[in-house]
Amino acid sequence: MPEELIPIEDAELLYRSVSVRSGHYEDGVLSAQAFHPNSRDESGISLFRAKYRPIEQAVGLSPDGYYVVVLQAGEMRSRGILVEPRPDVGGGVIDISHAELPQITRALKKSAEVADFKEILVELSGRRPIEGLVPPVAGGAE
Repeated sequence: MPEELIPIEDAELLYRSVSVRSGHYEDGVLSAQAFHPNSRDESGISLFRAKYRPIEQAVGLSPDGYYVVVLQAGEMRSRGILVEPRPDVGGGVIDISHAELPQITRALKKSAEVADFKEILVELSGRRPIEGLVPPVAGGAE
């Protein structure tokens, strides 16, 4: 990991991709499951910092494409959700656009606190349009 992390400012926007295939965003309604940690989310669910990654590259490789939820760091923090830079994505790969929500992990996914955070994120996601449909891009997020 780099010696010095680039802090995430409160005004920064972050992206959370939601695959169409997941069904977590349908008919204009975002499910809290869009923020559910998966098996790789050991240190927190991933987001991407808009100032370092265009929205088209904030998605993975699902053949059906993605929607992208846009969140603001300060709004999350004001509701008790930590937002941290995590440029070391493993395997020697450094991506300064990568960030995580360290309170929402695989190990804690069944906790009441994580359930509350997921509902807060759904509420906050309503403050900005959900972008989409963004097609998958080779070399996008995983």
